[in-house]
Amino acid sequence: MNRAINLRDSNLALVIPDGTSVTVELAPAYLCESIGTPGVDPGNKYLQDVHFQLTDAEINALPSGLPARIDEGIAVVDTIQHHNVLPLPLIHLGATELHLFTEQTETLRVKASGMVAILVGGRRKVES
Repeated sequence: MNRAINLRDSNLALVIPDGTSVTVELAPAYLCESIGTPGVDPGNKYLQDVHFQLTDAEINALPSGLPARIDEGIAVVDTIQHHNVLPLPLIHLGATELHLFTEQTETLRVKASGMVAILVGGRRKVES
């Protein structure tokens, strides 16, 4: 089964800088699971909290009001751009950018040298 985070419609809860690291918390995040391509092909949908741990990170833009619903998300991992759908598992060492645009037209923009997605707590199935 293939899994992914649908950044769009997830909830940006917190951004926590800690030295050269940044934790971005989506609570909850919208997860897709499919035999085919998650977020495109039919499958199951879940809500679950996700923490992105970004290393050697620099925050270039930060929304003033959190929590906020994400309207659009882009993750650039090396040279691959993931638009709204970010495959799981995600453990990446290398150039990384995370751009989250909220429904309030504010932006979170973080550049880093790596990113790990950690699923937190239980997941709750979304009924269609």
